[in-house]
Amino acid sequence: MAVWPAAARLYETVGLAEPVPGRSLEIRDVTPETRLDAGSRILVVSGIVVNPTASTVDAPVVRAVLLDESGNVLSELTTGLGLASLRSGEEAGFAVEFTEPPEPAARVTIGFEAAGGS
Repeated sequence: MAVWPAAARLYETVGLAEPVPGRSLEIRDVTPETRLDAGSRILVVSGIVVNPTASTVDAPVVRAVLLDESGNVLSELTTGLGLASLRSGEEAGFAVEFTEPPEPAARVTIGFEAAGGS
């Protein structure tokens, strides 16, 4: 897979690779919101994970990463969805809270990792 990453789905299909967490799920309605709480600046990033497939999918862990203008990681947090799996058409909300996020933070990315992952 390292030589030809585009073949990852083929490898998964024939059982030669670990499935990518959340591959078939969609992340929607991601909203960053800044608020003050007891004098501390809090960045809350929330959204929805949706299972658009016809089958049940294991619920991954949501990973939020704050990046600077150059794409360097400044901070990252993970959160579970509060359930073990998502049925067909089911959705689950998530939210992560960065307390006093670094000032050079320019954007946030949202992705998945396996439950109990690294």
